[in-house]
Amino acid sequence: MPRSSCSFCGKSESEVSQIVAGPGRVGVCNECVVLFGDITKDEFAGNVLVTGIGELITNDPLVPGLLGIIDHAALAVTNGIVAWAGPEDSIPERWRELPVLPVGGRSVIPGFVDAHTHALFGGDTADDYADQLSVFADPPLADVDKIIQSTAATSDAHLLRETTERLNRMLRMGTTTVEVKTGYGVTTVGERRHLEILRLLSDQHPIDLVPTLFLRTIPTGADRSDHVRMITEELLAVCAPLATYCDVDCDETAFSPEEAQVILDAAAAHGLPARLHTQRFGPDAGLLVALSVRAVSVDHLDHITRSDAARLGESGTVAVLLPAASFGVRAGHAPGRMLWESGTTVAVATDCGPEGPSVESMQLVVALATVEMGLTPSQAIWSGTRGGALALEEPEKGWLGRGAVADFVVLDAPSASHLIQRPGTNLAMHVFKDGSTAF
Repeated sequence: MPRSSCSFCGKSESEVSQIVAGPGRVGVCNECVVLFGDITKDEFAGNVLVTGIGELITNDPLVPGLLGIIDHAALAVTNGIVAWAGPEDSIPERWRELPVLPVGGRSVIPGFVDAHTHALFGGDTADDYADQLSVFADPPLADVDKIIQSTAATSDAHLLRETTERLNRMLRMGTTTVEVKTGYGVTTVGERRHLEILRLLSDQHPIDLVPTLFLRTIPTGADRSDHVRMITEELLAVCAPLATYCDVDCDETAFSPEEAQVILDAAAAHGLPARLHTQRFGPDAGLLVALSVRAVSVDHLDHITRSDAARLGESGTVAVLLPAASFGVRAGHAPGRMLWESGTTVAVATDCGPEGPSVESMQLVVALATVEMGLTPSQAIWSGTRGGALALEEPEKGWLGRGAVADFVVLDAPSASHLIQRPGTNLAMHVFKDGSTAF
C-alpha cells in the first residue's frame, strides 16, 4: 500500500523520488535508505580506540579535578561502552587491536545532555519573537495561545520532520541526549498526540530522547478548576504511559503553586516523577512545591533567594538553569555560582522552543552560563554534560570513565576552553553515540 510520507524524516511523496513500503504503516524515502546505508557502514560501530587526544575530559570522580582531565590521552570503547580511559602511553595491550581514530591533539568531551527543551512545536515564531523584543515589554512574553493553535494546525508528518531537523542540528553540535517536553497540546488528545510523535522520534533518531509531559498553561477562557480537574482525572491517565516525567509551569502566567501541587501529586500516582518550572519572573512558592514532591529537577530559578538555594542544596533536586532563555528576553540570570556554592547539583540546558530564542547549541549555553551566570568554565562544562545526565537520572551518561555510555564529542580545538571563547563557532568535529559515528 503506498505511503504518503517517510516515517523517518517526514518528507512527502512529492518531495522525494520514492517511498519504500515497510511493515505496518512504516515508509522510508530513498534519501533515508541512503542514510541508513551510511550508518551501517560506520567503521567503528561501537568499537573504537581514540588516540592522540590532547585533553580528555572524563568527569570521572576517580580522576583529580572537577572535569577529571587526562592530558595526552586515549579512550577505548567496546560495544558502545567505555572500556578504558587513560594516558596514551599506557594503553592496555588488549585494546590496541580496536579500530583507531587519531584526533591529532584535539580535545574530547562527553556528549552534551540537554535536560530542558520545548523542541516539539509547529509554526514559525521568528517574527513574533522580533515583535516581542521591539515593544520593550518587561519581560517580553510570547503569545502561547497562538503557538498552541499553530502546533495544532501542523500535521503529524510536518511536526515529525521539523522536530527531526532540530534534533539533527543539535546532534551536529554535540548533543547526544535531549529531553523534549510537550505542552502545546493542552487537551488530552493533543498531549497524547505529541507524546506519540516523540515516541516515534525516539525510535528513529540517533539522539536519545527523554519525553516529558508538560502542563504549560491554562487556555484562555477556560475555568481554572475545571482544567486542573481534567488534567488530574483524565489527561494523566491517558498520557502517563508515554512519558518519563511530568512537568508543570508554576508562575504568574500559568499554574499556581497550589494547582501545581495537585497536578504533581496526581502525576506521582500514575508513576511519573516530577519536574517544575518556577521562579522565572519572581520569587514564589514553586520551589517549596518541588521539594515537597521530591522533584527530580527544578528549572529556571532566575529569582531564587539565598535561603531557597540552601534548601535546594540539601534536597538532592537538580537545578536546571537556562541562560539562553534569560538572555533572549533581556531578563536577569539565575545565580549559578550561588547555587553551586550552596551544594546544589547544577545542570544547564538550551530551553529550545518557540517562545523565545530557539537556541539549539549547548556550546553556546555553556559559554553563556560562564559569562552571565557566574559559573567557572569547568563548572559550566560539567553542568552541560554530567549535570544534564543527573537531571535526567541517567548516571551512565555525561562522563567517560570505565562503564560509561560512549557518547562523546571530538572538538576541533586543543582544549574545551575554546567553547567559552568561541561561542559562535560549532566546534564539534566528530560526534559519537554509543561508540559509533553519529556525525
